[in-house]
Amino acid sequence: MSDDISALAHLHERLDAASADRDIEVAQEANLILRKAAAAGRLASGNTIADLKRHALEDLRIRSELVYRALLETWASFDPVAGEAAEAERMLLEKLSVAAEARERAIRASGPSMSLGSLPDTVWHDLRVQSTNTKHRLALRLREWRQQMRQPKAEPVGNQTTTVTFSGNNNTIVAGLINSSANIQLDNATRPRLAEALAEVKVALQTSVALPQQDRTDTLELVEDAEAELSRPQPNKKRLASSLKGIAATIQTVGALGDAYGALKSAMALIGIPLP
Repeated sequence: MSDDISALAHLHERLDAASADRDIEVAQEANLILRKAAAAGRLASGNTIADLKRHALEDLRIRSELVYRALLETWASFDPVAGEAAEAERMLLEKLSVAAEARERAIRASGPSMSLGSLPDTVWHDLRVQSTNTKHRLALRLREWRQQMRQPKAEPVGNQTTTVTFSGNNNTIVAGLINSSANIQLDNATRPRLAEALAEVKVALQTSVALPQQDRTDTLELVEDAEAELSRPQPNKKRLASSLKGIAATIQTVGALGDAYGALKSAMALIGIPLP
């Protein structure tokens, strides 16, 4: 990669990489929905179409967070020239639009949809409306971001990078780097989703025998720490991120906890902590 690559060129690469990774995850998640539907004998069912539509909307929300995070990190690392912000906005919104169209095509081409034959357009109307709403919310955030870019830059304070190591069922797992917690997004939409995911993880840990007792106890303590932090009016984002990374590091390789890990991974992506 050239040392003098522009911010836009780097952002383009970041967006392509994030989209490719997310496409793989989406295919795996959609296949899981279909396998569960088949096992329950409701593959050719309107309920399964509804499940796929909900999954598509969840995917768009996750992608919205991923592309916005890529933008923030790119602009923090490069020295963009005047006029690049508008093009960056266009790139992000285009990525989300392409993903929305691709998800609808995938659902239309899925086994349940094909089995049910030609479906009325009303089946897809709510998906399109909610997809448009997700894109609109991203557009509003981008407008606010561009306005902030016009303000004088403040001097950076205490922006450190910390390597966090956790002990899990696979000896020692390096969970990754936690950058400045300023980009973590906790609001009225993301807080409940994270709380639901933590509750699901807690139930899975309490009922699972796939982990050694000590690992299960330690991870449940991390879940309780995360829940306590999340319940505070002003959570300590670095402490919350550390607890979440520790939970994920322990359960990510345990097949019996796959659904719980998937829920946690989605919720963490929504608040700005994407997992590998």
